[in-house]
Amino acid sequence: MRKAVALEKVCTYSWHRSDRAPQTFSLWAATEKIPLDADLQAEDGGGWTLIARVDTRHLGQGGVHASCVVFPKDKQYRYLMWVTDLMVQSTFFNEIDVFPAK
Repeated sequence: MRKAVALEKVCTYSWHRSDRAPQTFSLWAATEKIPLDADLQAEDGGGWTLIARVDTRHLGQGGVHASCVVFPKDKQYRYLMWVTDLMVQSTFFNEIDVFPAK
C-alpha cells in the first residue's frame, strides 16, 4: 500500500484435503515499513502489532476452513504479515480478502 488505511476485517479461506485445510497463523500489521525479519518475540513486536491468532484445527482435517479477523477501530495500517505455524505441510490458502473500513 502507498499509505496507511483503516481496515474493517480480513477473511481467509482454505479448502483442501487432509492437513492443508486447517488454518493456524498469526496476523500482524505495521504502520511503517519494517523489516520482515523483525523480532516478533520482542516486547514491541519489532515494530509489528499482533492483530490476532487463528486456529481452525477444531473443525477437523480437510474440507473448507474460513476465518475472519476484525481490526481495531480508529487504527490505520500499511502492511500486513501472516505467520503460519510450523506444521508438516502449511495451510493451502485459496483466498484472502482485505476489507477497508467504511
